[in-house]
Amino acid sequence: MTSNAGSVTAVDESVSDLAVEQQEQQLRKRAMQDPAVRALIGSRLASVLGIATLTYGAMIYLAATGAPQIVISLAGATRYLAALIFGIGGGALADAMSKRTAMVTAYILQAAACFIIPTIWGTEIWSLIVLIFVVSMLGQIVTPAVKAATALVTSAAQVAVVAAIISVAGGIGSALGTTILAPLLINFGTLQMLAYVSGIILAFGAIRAMRVPPEMETASLTRAARTTDWRRTVPTLRNTAEWLLANRKVGAMLLVGSIVVALFDGLNTLMPVYVRDVLEADPTATVYILAPGGIGFLVGTALGPWLMDRRGERALGVMALMFLSLGFILFGLIEFVAPILAPFSPLRLLGLFGISLSPEIEAAGLISILTAIGSTSAGAAVQTYVNRYIILARQASTFGMQEVLDNALTLFAVLVLGVLATVLGSKLVFIIAPPLIVGIVIWLIRVCFRVTEQDPPEA
Repeated sequence: MTSNAGSVTAVDESVSDLAVEQQEQQLRKRAMQDPAVRALIGSRLASVLGIATLTYGAMIYLAATGAPQIVISLAGATRYLAALIFGIGGGALADAMSKRTAMVTAYILQAAACFIIPTIWGTEIWSLIVLIFVVSMLGQIVTPAVKAATALVTSAAQVAVVAAIISVAGGIGSALGTTILAPLLINFGTLQMLAYVSGIILAFGAIRAMRVPPEMETASLTRAARTTDWRRTVPTLRNTAEWLLANRKVGAMLLVGSIVVALFDGLNTLMPVYVRDVLEADPTATVYILAPGGIGFLVGTALGPWLMDRRGERALGVMALMFLSLGFILFGLIEFVAPILAPFSPLRLLGLFGISLSPEIEAAGLISILTAIGSTSAGAAVQTYVNRYIILARQASTFGMQEVLDNALTLFAVLVLGVLATVLGSKLVFIIAPPLIVGIVIWLIRVCFRVTEQDPPEA
């Protein structure tokens, strides 16, 4: 009798899992048929693609001209410095405006900067840094507005699915910009063309954002700027600590996602020099290493909603961190793992077209799938958590705080890892970075308690 009951229970669970999977497929299909959802996905893709093409193109150019890692890291840090300074303010502006108005206005200004700055001041490295700073600063209005608009254009049942799709759209944009567009534009074009192409992409984002439905109440950018309390948007340690401790549940979730962002973006700034010095290839060969990450983005998108429904967003965030850490450690051990991993790399298919790559590059391409799964899963977990449990009126400012945490940790990671890579070499840094960044974040959490005069939790 017990055996029969157990069999019935197993069958019921199997049927339930199948029903849930079919429901998710139907939700995904219905969501993708909604013009507003498609517009939001296209807008997010354009935002990340434009900024990634501009910033990573500059870093590849510097690596190709023989610049040391610390110079490349400083150029990459410009993006995160601007985002850190304006992160909370951008979220506040997005909250004060219609999400569509916020996105369209910021996109237009970004595209204009990509055409005006290079045309007037040329493409010297200092003008390129100014352009990166301006575009990244305006991006702090776009990012929280896009994420908050997810709850605006979807039903409660669709939030997790759409959030995952938007997250993977951002991942695809980052992958296309860093691995294809930036290397190609540096190889066959100029820095000025790089800026113009980025501007065209961002202008396309404005066009897509115009299809997002407007909200009832709206304000212009100038009016929102006048009504924003800018003193409270300054990202001081005390303000950040007080926010985290006042919002511990969502704060813990944001911190996990921010660790993943810091690792992914911080170590990716080392990739051009890693390819040049460790793999002994042209820095533009990053196209072969990072392109297979698209498989990881697809896997992360497919498994993310399923895992969140069964294990929750927090569990998915921790799993994402583990995948990402493992991937980057394998990059550091490339000489040892290449003979094992290279035969399974999707890059071996390029041999059919006469493209021959070294085993190390083939293995690195396979490893990038792991890092992409981690990056995509973490982004989907954080956005879904906020969309589900934070009221719409506070979502943009919450995403603004996420941007502050992301960029503070990433800025720190880029500079510290850049110095370490210059001194120790990028290969060793890939091995020590994951435990180093996690350890630093744990230390920062304890500092947050001391700053707000609260006793930190026991280890």
